Amino acid sequence: MSTWPGDKDLAVRFNHSANKAVMAFLQRRYPWSAHGDLAEELFVAAQQVPEAEIYCPDMACYAYVVLHTKAGVIFALAVGMTYLSLRLPDQVQAAISDGARPSRELGPEWCEFPVFIGDRDAMRERIARWSQVAYGLAH
Repeated sequence: MSTWPGDKDLAVRFNHSANKAVMAFLQRRYPWSAHGDLAEELFVAAQQVPEAEIYCPDMACYAYVVLHTKAGVIFALAVGMTYLSLRLPDQVQAAISDGARPSRELGPEWCEFPVFIGDRDAMRERIARWSQVAYGLAH
């Protein structure tokens, strides 16, 4: 079993019932790592959601990156090498129809979008659009 890091700010910053699945995932999957290119794609998507806030516990190695609301509701996650995860309650089937897959680890409200498959511009547009939807649903 992995050990949750001593980042006390993490539990306080994201103490919201909507974050239960993602916090449990991060706890299970510690130590985390997000590929720099994957983190960069989340930063690009964040530009389309100017109200979103970005959190990364270690920008030097991109331990993981989340987008969240001012209230601390996480709606996007970059961890791993290939997929960006978005929390899309009640929109999962629509997202799957648009190229996402259901998240096996984050639960039924989350989808994973492949980042490095197909046309890059189309992928960025799709992820930006769904990031805006995820942000709206996080309120």
